[in-house]
Amino acid sequence: MENQLDNGQLTLISYNYITMNEELFYDRTRNISGVSLIGGNDYTPSYGSSVAFSSQNMRFNTHNNYYQSVPMGVNSLKAKFSLVYKTDEDGAKKLANYYESSEGVNSLEVNTDPSVYRQTSGYCTDYSINHINNQNYEVRSTIEVVEAPGLLNWESMNFLNYNLKFWKYNQQYKKHDIVYITVNDLKLNNFYYCTEDHISSADNAPEQNDSSWSQDFFWEPDLGTNTQVQIDAVRYDGGLSVFNKIKKNTATFPINYSFSNISSNQLRSMLHFLENKGGYRRFKHQIKSVYNRPKVFICPSWNHTFVYNNNHNLQVSFQEDPLGVLPKKSTFDSNIVYTQTTNVYDVNGNFLSLPGQDNPLAGDIPTNYCLDNVGIRGLEIGWSCGKIGNFAFRNCENLSGTLTIPESVTYIGQTAFGNSNFVTNNKLSGDLIIPDSITGVGINGFLRASSFDGKIKLSESLTYIEQNSFRSLQGITGNLIVPNSVTGVGNAGFFDMRGLSSITIGSGVVNIEDEGFSMPFANSIDTIRILAPNPPTVGLDVFFGISTAENILYVPSGSSTVYNSAGSPWSEFTIIEDAN
Repeated sequence: MENQLDNGQLTLISYNYITMNEELFYDRTRNISGVSLIGGNDYTPSYGSSVAFSSQNMRFNTHNNYYQSVPMGVNSLKAKFSLVYKTDEDGAKKLANYYESSEGVNSLEVNTDPSVYRQTSGYCTDYSINHINNQNYEVRSTIEVVEAPGLLNWESMNFLNYNLKFWKYNQQYKKHDIVYITVNDLKLNNFYYCTEDHISSADNAPEQNDSSWSQDFFWEPDLGTNTQVQIDAVRYDGGLSVFNKIKKNTATFPINYSFSNISSNQLRSMLHFLENKGGYRRFKHQIKSVYNRPKVFICPSWNHTFVYNNNHNLQVSFQEDPLGVLPKKSTFDSNIVYTQTTNVYDVNGNFLSLPGQDNPLAGDIPTNYCLDNVGIRGLEIGWSCGKIGNFAFRNCENLSGTLTIPESVTYIGQTAFGNSNFVTNNKLSGDLIIPDSITGVGINGFLRASSFDGKIKLSESLTYIEQNSFRSLQGITGNLIVPNSVTGVGNAGFFDMRGLSSITIGSGVVNIEDEGFSMPFANSIDTIRILAPNPPTVGLDVFFGISTAENILYVPSGSSTVYNSAGSPWSEFTIIEDAN
């Protein structure tokens, strides 16, 4: 067909030898048809796949070669996955169809070795197919992850498949293990990396000097590392060349390290260290040869290649920061207790004699440790403690001060801080904070510990509130938040917490037993918020003493009908759907 201009009119001329073939007329966004669409984890990348990390930072240069590197946003750390697949023709078709289906604008799942990286998502920018020989194809693809606010997910990392582990006393640790211990109010600065195999003790705990843990970049690279130092002097050329030094720090230099054939354990430790630094946070590193002065660096980029099973290559690029400023090892103020051993004190502040028991005590606090002891005045729970035994501090009527439970503790036993009656109640005050490391509090755990007069914060690792666990904590104020991890509240679990102003019940709660939130005496609770879309099953007098007619029950959006029809006590509240 041809266009011809004749007397100002456009005439279409058709030739018989030109035809329009419908099968050739299609959008070249998709080049394969008739192939079922696969999922992101249907094919596993082969060895030779790699991941390149880079951080987009703004750099502000100042005098004397000082500078400040600032991330350009919460998504500043990017990852580019270069994936390799060994497959047959059918697999090549499916992979090509999978990548084209995203059209470059829809995110795709990224799945590699789950022992190293967690599942993430990104955008496919290109792919290639190499037909090696009959039914032997190599497919390569590039997927860029550009939306990963890593430092907002400090606990488990965005890329590395890591679950938070707290340092514990009397544990076997291997070189390259990673632990968390609270010594800094900035949570990112509480990770430590094991430098040698050892059994943990108070003497080699992470925060100790010359311990078996480090927050420096201590891993040794391959031999053959090259350093190129550019002397930053000013040169004036004329009839005679003159060199002048007009600033400090004229011999700073970058470093590029290679780590070949390292194990998965070492790789994970190093990847955690680098991701934790986010491409802009400073760290200390001592170069192993020639240079004997310590240095501070940032690492804006690194690259990992899967070589074989338990065999990896890693390249890192460091930029020196001549200012030499690092985060403080500890930012806690001096009145916060931090100790490895558990210490019990008498009225004069001296160690209290405990017949048949150690004081100071390293390790777990045993059953009946200070049972019915009227001489105890002060308590410091050490980081070597993993469990607090049953009745450990029951009826310690003169125990006073605030209670700080370290994150090494995973369980608080039956009646550990409880009291058999109000006469022998202890005098602990302030906030009651159950750290997230704790998975359980036994029956009567804090029964009648009524002198606490601050807020309460429950562990987000709790799965059940045992009978009377927090009964009669009358001085606690503010909002009680039952975490989403909790599935049930036992008999009288939060009975008579009369100082509360509101209650939030988590989305995981499916059962509340008799008197779970009963407030038989005067109370100031005016709001209850429940996050479960369906009403939990309830026992008797669950909200006894709380005026349902005067209180508002906030329920999830779309759940008002099911709560209104669930009967007492839910239908007795004024129910409002909560958009949040």
